[in-house]
Amino acid sequence: MSTTAALLILAASAVRWPLPPPSSPPTILGEPAPRWNVWRWRDQPEEFRLDVDAFRGKVVVLFLFQAGCSGCRKGGAPLLEAIRQTNRHADLRFVAIQSVIELGFANTFEAACEFADDFAFDFPVGHTGPELLRSYRGLLTPWFVIIDRRGVVRFSSFLLSPQRAQEILRELLAEPSEAPDGRVRRASIPHPPDTAW
Repeated sequence: MSTTAALLILAASAVRWPLPPPSSPPTILGEPAPRWNVWRWRDQPEEFRLDVDAFRGKVVVLFLFQAGCSGCRKGGAPLLEAIRQTNRHADLRFVAIQSVIELGFANTFEAACEFADDFAFDFPVGHTGPELLRSYRGLLTPWFVIIDRRGVVRFSSFLLSPQRAQEILRELLAEPSEAPDGRVRRASIPHPPDTAW
């Protein structure tokens, strides 16, 4: 037996079969929405600041993307537009933020603005680093987050259909801004069962 074959057998015997399933990341559902800490906003001076707290009393659909992400272009942005078209409400806001997790040379502030222009986004569009996506327990882009009127994360996932979005938004828009006792309630909307981690 060759040395290489012996090493391969030894390595294979050290691996437990079957491999344990990967652990799910800790959930953020039911937690206060993390601050955005955006570096720049489209069509605003550099010193302009806007954060999640400015939307208290409104339901927010947060779209985290990267301009160079083909899934964001082919799936995420069209899905966001479908959600916008089917869910018009005075207390509903949309925000898109490029959270750069890779290819920083391609996912620049200018590229984020071009992406927003390509899809005619008429709502706030920001640009920041990887910390934002990580703070919402995002694994990749596109990533969708829905925040309730009290600033609590009620949905955070890669997987979102227009129908699922409509169900969630209908429930959240029917809720009062604060619980009767003034406390923030835990999320009543579970993670969709088809979410694969």
